[in-house]
Amino acid sequence: MNSRKIVQTFNGRTEWNIGGAGYFKLLSSASPIDIELYDNESQVLSAPASESGFYLRAGFGRVVITTPSNQTVEWLYAPAEGGSDRLSGSISLEDDDIRGIAFGDTETRGLRSFIGGSEITAVAGQFAIAQLFNPAGSGIVCYLEEQEYTARTAATVFRLCDHNAESLAGFNFQGKSKSSLGANSLARVRYGTLAVITRTNILSLPFAPLNIPQVRQFRPTIRITPGNAFQIEDTVVNQMFNFVFEWREELA
Repeated sequence: MNSRKIVQTFNGRTEWNIGGAGYFKLLSSASPIDIELYDNESQVLSAPASESGFYLRAGFGRVVITTPSNQTVEWLYAPAEGGSDRLSGSISLEDDDIRGIAFGDTETRGLRSFIGGSEITAVAGQFAIAQLFNPAGSGIVCYLEEQEYTARTAATVFRLCDHNAESLAGFNFQGKSKSSLGANSLARVRYGTLAVITRTNILSLPFAPLNIPQVRQFRPTIRITPGNAFQIEDTVVNQMFNFVFEWREELA
């Protein structure tokens, strides 16, 4: 059975009784919308502020969408046992497009993917810290996809944090494009040592053994808006560590 696409312009709360389905996808909306899915009277999903591309595989029979303003919303549903999201028309892909999708490097080819890292030297009485900072007024949003860190002095515990300010005025540089033709990032990588570290929130406290790289893939990604940062801190003074940030940048 094929999927079915719904296109409707409305404002506020609208619901559809579709009988039964096993797959939902939001194709497009001008601004974030609230989505609710129900199986009979049981709520299967409540997803506020959903954006284009959101999808779910689960059994449901009623769809409720609430929009903050008058806008056109496109979504589709399909049966649980399978189907197709081909709607109409045709799609033409060149070999390079297929390779880009298969290997996940469409952002690289679009010159939106960046990498930056370094080594932080130990300083007596101070904590090593690295930060990916999105400057105020940059006009972009950073999506942190992966981080690698390696304890170089001794096994330790790190803090992964978010912050609403630059923590370091010392070493800093722009991230390098993952494309050989790409310009540097607008975001900046900062690193160094501080006697006192400030932060907004502690996200996690991972343990890192000595000299064994630790790779954290963030799914979904960590979103860094202008004027904000993601940082990693050693919880022990006089420690050295290496780090790498990998991220992409989109227009805010």
